[in-house]
Amino acid sequence: MKVNQAAFDCGQLAERMAQGYYAHTAALAVATDPRAKALVPTVQPGFIVPVGFVRRKDGTQLAFHYHFYLDQARSNPAIADDTERVWLVGSLLAVGDAASLHRYFDRAPELELLR
Repeated sequence: MKVNQAAFDCGQLAERMAQGYYAHTAALAVATDPRAKALVPTVQPGFIVPVGFVRRKDGTQLAFHYHFYLDQARSNPAIADDTERVWLVGSLLAVGDAASLHRYFDRAPELELLR
């Protein structure tokens, strides 16, 4: 058992978020390469274009036009710019939320940054 299991768990979350940023960056590099179109799924029955799916909290899925949004990642400067930062912003929110559950532990300056 750790001296402060909650602090350890928050630290592990922060580490996963840092590692995840590298995975996110690698995924974006692949998605924005023109050769990524070769990885687009085939057209499924009931659809006229290749689609991807986003799972909702209630378990249902929302379909999206795969080619269109893959192209947006590469050709729409505003979306490309936002996509590069979304992981970092989400990571700070996730770690901040976890630390807030414990009143930011000892409120060290690094933890105050999250608050």
